[in-house]
Amino acid sequence: MANNKNKKMPTSKITKADSKLFRGTAAEVHSFMSNEDILKSIGCNFDVTRVAHEYKGQTFNEVQHWHRSDNDGLLGTFGSRRQCIQPSVFVDYFRNFCEASNKEISLDVVGSLDGGKTFYMASKLTQVQNNNFDKVGDKTDSWLVVTDYYGESRAPKVIVLFNELVCTNGMTRQIREKHTAFNHLREMTFDDVAPVLESAVRESKAYADMKERFISTPIKLERAKKAVQKFFEDDKMEQHRTKIVHNILEDGLIGKELTSRQNNVWGLVSAMTQYTSHNRTQAADVKDEKTFKSQLDGSRGYMNKRFIDFLESEMLVKPALATV
Repeated sequence: MANNKNKKMPTSKITKADSKLFRGTAAEVHSFMSNEDILKSIGCNFDVTRVAHEYKGQTFNEVQHWHRSDNDGLLGTFGSRRQCIQPSVFVDYFRNFCEASNKEISLDVVGSLDGGKTFYMASKLTQVQNNNFDKVGDKTDSWLVVTDYYGESRAPKVIVLFNELVCTNGMTRQIREKHTAFNHLREMTFDDVAPVLESAVRESKAYADMKERFISTPIKLERAKKAVQKFFEDDKMEQHRTKIVHNILEDGLIGKELTSRQNNVWGLVSAMTQYTSHNRTQAADVKDEKTFKSQLDGSRGYMNKRFIDFLESEMLVKPALATV
């Protein structure tokens, strides 16, 4: 993770474990940094320029090629209706939200993947940490992460990323609101952004409640292995995936010495997130961009969510209490 050497550094909120979590080109952000400084720190101080598609002397305005203004690199090709939230404007949205939060939230990390085609910002949610987990050495950091895409037809996303520090596993919960927070088909205002970002804090607290329920629910090894096998039974890679997770459960679970992961459903969930965070990549390099990207918005994050839903549907854990 890059450092800004031009200023005297204030006390950092970013730990060594945090540095391992964020992949691609990532840098810590400090309040004194301008938007330009922030984007320069990850090599993304560019505007997105749009050029109509041309073919055999004809111009097709309904097809637009998005390029980086600094090196003319092609980011992606989209329909003309897709609106572009410029990187500097996206940073402004997030910083405005942080300012409105009475300094409970700050922009702490910025990063890019695949040469600027994916852009993300993250805030460490220090106000929602659960001290009960810290006491047994099973600390989880919550991160609010906002992602935008300049290289593919995805809407920007707001998620909460939970970093299990003992193993640097990343589990996510996507933020869903009745109103779409970011929409590339129309111009955006801060009023669109704030409600969705605020819901991230609620998701963090819901995650802590879920973890507590799962820790307090005992399960024997054989029952856990049967649950994994049933979860994968309709998967074309059933045997391969089942074997990997079974091996993790038997003797390969990172953090198995912690009581919070022994003979309970949280240990089972940890085995699955270890599989999706580490074992599914051919290289064990924690800085692998594709792994991180798919944790944020692809199959890995989705598989973790499906597994938790499956455990609850199978009545292997106590149901969550209804909230008013």
